[in-house]
Order: sequence, then structure tokens, then C-alpha cells
Amino acid sequence: MQTTLLGLAIAIILALVSALVAPLVIDWNHYRAAIESEASRLTGLAVHVNGAVDARLLPSPSITLRDVAVGEAGQAPQLRAGTLKLELALGPLLRGKVQASEVRLIGPQLRLTLDRSGALDLPKLAPAFRPEALSIARFSIEDGRAVFSDGASGARIALEKLYFDGDVRSFAGPFSGEGGVVVDDALYGYRIVGSAADGGGIKLRLNVDPADRPLTTVFDGTLRFDRGAPHFDGAMALARPVGATLANGQRVVSEPWRVTATLRADPAAAALKDVAIHYGPEERAVVFGGTADLTFGPQPHLNADLAAMQVNLDRAIADPDLTNRPPLVALRNVLQAFAGDAKLPLPARFGVSIGALTVGATTIESLRGALDFDRAGWRLEGMQFHAPGMSEVNLSGSFSGTPQGFAFRGPAALSSADAGMLLAWLNGRDADRAAGDARALTA
Repeated sequence: MQTTLLGLAIAIILALVSALVAPLVIDWNHYRAAIESEASRLTGLAVHVNGAVDARLLPSPSITLRDVAVGEAGQAPQLRAGTLKLELALGPLLRGKVQASEVRLIGPQLRLTLDRSGALDLPKLAPAFRPEALSIARFSIEDGRAVFSDGASGARIALEKLYFDGDVRSFAGPFSGEGGVVVDDALYGYRIVGSAADGGGIKLRLNVDPADRPLTTVFDGTLRFDRGAPHFDGAMALARPVGATLANGQRVVSEPWRVTATLRADPAAAALKDVAIHYGPEERAVVFGGTADLTFGPQPHLNADLAAMQVNLDRAIADPDLTNRPPLVALRNVLQAFAGDAKLPLPARFGVSIGALTVGATTIESLRGALDFDRAGWRLEGMQFHAPGMSEVNLSGSFSGTPQGFAFRGPAALSSADAGMLLAWLNGRDADRAAGDARALTA
């Protein structure tokens, strides 16, 4: 018995010494071909390790591969990584389970393309590949880059300086983490949580926050693939809080607003239903409802229809001088601020319908028409409303606003059954008390 125990002790000591010394005396680069062959067999992809290979057994088994390229055989690699480090948990490994305590990707470069049919061009994995077989306690990406291309429109977007830190229970989910990315020189932080959805697909919750302005964006729904084309079905919410601290430490105070909607999207278009827009604090919010359709492709465009029963701009803007100004002067100031601040990344048309609009302490009724936006700026199309004196006003044309002034160009038509009442209203006086006979006016 003593001899057996002594022999076992000596064997354990020799194994530990070998594990400590092996990395110093073994050239792991001789195993490059074996590593590439096994990784290719498991994934069904062509895996090439062009840089150095390092490994160790203690305190936990780990392997480091440099300059790794992955893709389909005979095609350009879709994924490259400067360094891939894989560290395995020793306890589960002794029980026959593969669990990575840490996986780090340093300098990865990913290339993804949507073909003309909208299908995502992904490499074909081996049938024997089991995404649930590997569990990762901590997964991190440093200094990554991902390029997404749309074959139908030719559009291209690059995500630079991508980083991520989280955990992946398996490649089939669930997973969670947070990170950041630079798009067009703007930094965005994000948080993501995902899990397998019933019937296939992935349940996702994605929060995105730009670093240079107070804005939060949330997508919550299910991502599925139909013949390779991604489809998202869920909800979205955009909000600007009343106060926020930016990434540079600056504290800003803003007029709050939020937009919520149900969202169905695919590579060709997105449909937003049950749109709800709240502008301003709850006690004086302007509320609109409606629908919107967003078309992607070579000429993206947004079409929306928004409606409100009653809008009180005096209360919403909370400007003490607003109610003391003639109504058209007050409305001009509102449009001036709107044209100066509201810039969109794509052409758009907003159909607008308001039952009663209160501005300058007076009410404009049945306002309806369209607001168009393109490279030239904002334009009114068929905007009409009813004013005091049984008056009807029609406007079309372009308008622009800056802190220095406001400009409008386009045709206008006016028809009034009581010009005196109309002029009193335009001058900011009580239109109901306007004296004189009712005289019609058309201009």
C-alpha cells in the first residue's frame, strides 16, 4: 500500500512538473496543422492560423492563436482575428465537459453581406457542429471592426473600435453583455441580452446610447431568419431624457420626448404601428399617434401619418412671452426653431392632422397637410387650417429657420367670411369682440 501511494505521489509530482516545464520546452507551432485540421473538422469551415501558437496547462488549460482566418474553403475569409485566446475551466474538463472560463478576441475583423434577395451571406457550418456544446463564462472583444454591406442598394456601414464584455452560456444562447462601437466618428455604448426563442430565432433586447447627446434607443423582440434573410418582430422606443451626463462628463438639460412603436422589419422595409409620440414633460406633453413605413434600398424614404385631437403649443413650449404675441408670429417662431433643429438622415414625408391647435392664446382648427423633408430642407404641402372669421388658409412651399431669421416661399390662399374678425385675430386682439360689419375677403 505504501509503495502504491508513493508511486502515485511521484506520478502526480512528475505530471505537475511536466505541465509547468512543457510550455518552455515544447514548440507548440509544430501542432499548427493539427489545430487547423481539428477546428476545420468541427466547424466545417477553413480555419488557418498564420501566426504563433502558445499553450499552457496550468493553472488552467489555455491556448493562444495569432493571426487567425476563418471562412468557407476557396473563398476570402469572413472573419480574421489578430489574437484568439481560449482558456478552459479545469474542473468541468475533468468531468468531460467543455466550458471556457475566458475567450478573448483581439483585433477581429468581420465581413457580412446581404445579397440582392436580402439573405445574409453566412458561411455554412458542418452538420456535426453543436452550438450548445461550448459554454463561455466570459467573452470579450477588443478593438474589433465589422463591415456590413447591402448588395441591393450598395450601402455600406463600418463599425469601428468595437468592444464587448459579457458571458455566453452557449452559441445557442442565452448571452448578455455590454460594450461600445464607433460609427462615422461617433461613439455609441450598447447593452445586449439574448436567448433562444420558441419556434426558432433569437429573443433580443438591445439598448444603444450615443456618447455625445442625451438619447436612448431600445429594441425588444425576436430575430428570425427566413431563407437566410433576417426578420425582426417586436417593439422599439426612442427617448431623450430631461437631464443626462454625457461621456465627456458634461451635464445637459433638454426638453424631454419619447417615441414608442411596434416594429416589423426585414432587409427591404420596416413597418411601425401604434406609434406614440410624447413631447415635453407629462404635465404639458404634446401627444401624437399614427403609423410609419420605412423603405430601405438605393433610395430610402420614410412615410408617416400622425394625428392629434388637440395640441396646446403655448403650454408645451412654456414660453411666458408666447401668449403675448400675435398667433402667426408665435407660429412662425415655432416653425423657425423646428426647421433649425430638426434634421433627418433620409428623405421623409409626414402627413399631419390636428383637430385644434392652440398657439398665441388662440386656436387654429382642423389643421391638416404634409411636411416633406429632403436635402433642400423642409417643405409644406397642401397645409390648410381654419381661423376665426370663418376663414380658411392654404399654404404650400419651403421654409427654413435659423437663430437669425425665418423664411417661407410658396403659394398661399386665404378665404374669409368676416375680414374684421380675421384681422383682429391676426393682430392678437380678441376676435370675438371685433366690431364692424362682416365683410368677405379672398386673397
